[in-house]
Amino acid sequence: MLLAEYGITPDVFATATYSSPEVCDLHLRDLKEVMLREGLVRDFRAGEWARHLLEPSDRWDKRGKELVRKLMAQSRLIQAAPARAVAPVTDSDWCLEGLCSHRIVPLQGIIAGSRVAAEFEADQEVASIEALDRADWWHERRDSARVDRKTASYLTELSLVLKHANSLMFIDPHLDPEKYGYREFVKLLLACQREECPPLIEIHRVCYVGSKRERTVPRMIEWENKFAGVHGELKGANLSAKVFIWDDFHERFLISNLLGIHLGNGLEITGRPNDYTTWSRLDRETRDDLQREFDPSSARHHLCGSFWIGSHR
Repeated sequence: MLLAEYGITPDVFATATYSSPEVCDLHLRDLKEVMLREGLVRDFRAGEWARHLLEPSDRWDKRGKELVRKLMAQSRLIQAAPARAVAPVTDSDWCLEGLCSHRIVPLQGIIAGSRVAAEFEADQEVASIEALDRADWWHERRDSARVDRKTASYLTELSLVLKHANSLMFIDPHLDPEKYGYREFVKLLLACQREECPPLIEIHRVCYVGSKRERTVPRMIEWENKFAGVHGELKGANLSAKVFIWDDFHERFLISNLLGIHLGNGLEITGRPNDYTTWSRLDRETRDDLQREFDPSSARHHLCGSFWIGSHR
């Protein structure tokens, strides 16, 4: 997937794990680049993992503590309930906690220091920070994906984004719940449902339907009617979304606080077998620029109108 969740044992952030400060710096820099671009990190035992690493201690490398703080600031730490009855004491205990947590909800893999990784050599889910290139699951990382144009495939590829993002912008000029290809779009929105802190959801599309001589511009009340079914389902799930109607744009994206994706043919589904679209992960600068472009205060497009659907209305 374009976004993956990892477990990391505390020794990865300890200076003494590495042969020199320079080696420590090299591996932590590489880890930071991946995690802040395409990763989530499981905060084991309902936040005990992060609290342990942020305790005042000479053991932790300052770059390691900085990374933990940035993961927290970017909402990339995903809390998980304790998986073992006994609280971890050693780095090996934390690795056992990670493996048990992985069996409850699968992780992409667990990154450990070389000594701990050697202790768990029989577990393919565990790899040394200094030998990640030998782990098959590390090579499954990718910048783009070929996705079958079916709702089930979209839900699989976007599962972590929909479940954990604080904000989501669905940008598609032709998104219309009344059209055959978007009739199941609401299922993606319902996958964002959570008990606490539901995400801020935005839907962006153009003001017209059809093309060239057949183009028409529905009134705003007509757009509200087109989203009436979605409104009812979101309200029942205690979710809300704001729909923005713009004068014109052409490309399709999903923008969230965790990553941005260029969606190729968008989230429209087809009944044709083996009908694939290509999705690509955006760099942070491009993602942020797109977020600014579709801000109502931006002058790049003319906003024709907007309305709320779901529980907010």
